[in-house]
Amino acid sequence: MKTFFATCIMLLGLTATTAGAMSFTLYGDAVSNIDSYPATSVSLTSELNGLVTDLNVQIELGDADSGETFWKNINLWIEHNGVSASLMSQGGSNFFDGFFDVIFDDAAHSLISYDFTSMNAEGSFQAPDSLSIFNGLDLAGEWTLVFLDTYLPGDGTDLLSWSLTGTMAESTTQPVPEPATMILIGIGFLGLVTFKKAKNTGSC
Repeated sequence: MKTFFATCIMLLGLTATTAGAMSFTLYGDAVSNIDSYPATSVSLTSELNGLVTDLNVQIELGDADSGETFWKNINLWIEHNGVSASLMSQGGSNFFDGFFDVIFDDAAHSLISYDFTSMNAEGSFQAPDSLSIFNGLDLAGEWTLVFLDTYLPGDGTDLLSWSLTGTMAESTTQPVPEPATMILIGIGFLGLVTFKKAKNTGSC
C-alpha cells in the first residue's frame, strides 16, 4: 500500500507544468508637439507581470494634418525601471519632411538612414542601442518615450501612435491538476481509507 501511495505521488508530480512565454501588446496615447527643447516625455503604464524576453517599439510621427514631419531633427530614447536605450539619434534636417512609421526591432537588418535621399522612414529598423537591454526586467510599471529636438524645436511634429510589442515569460503559477491526476488522487484516498479499515480490523 505504501508503494502504491508513492507511485501516486510521483505521477502527481509529473503532471505539474511550468508556464511558457506569451506575447504582449501595449498601446500608448497620441501626443501633439513632441519635438521640443527641453525634452518631452510620454509614458504608458503596464499592469502585466512577467519578465521581458523580447521587446519591439512601434512609433509613428508626423503632422496630424499632412502626416509628414522633419523627423530627422529628433533624438528619441525609451526608459523603464532605470534602464534607458536610444531609439534614434538626431541626424539633422535635410530640408524635406517625410513620413515616419517605424518598428524598432533588434532582428531588423539595418539602422535608419539619415542621408539626403531618404525622406521617409517606414518599416523595421534596429535602434542604436539593443533593446535586449530590457530582457529580464519585469514588464509591469511605467515605460517612457523621451523626445528631444535641439535642431529646430516646435515645428509641429506629433506622436500619432506608439506601442510596445514582444514576448514575456509568464510568472510561475501553482499547477492545476489534470483530470487524470484527480483520478489518481481519488484512488489514493480510497486506498488510504481501505488500508486504515483493514489495519483497524487486524486483517492487514
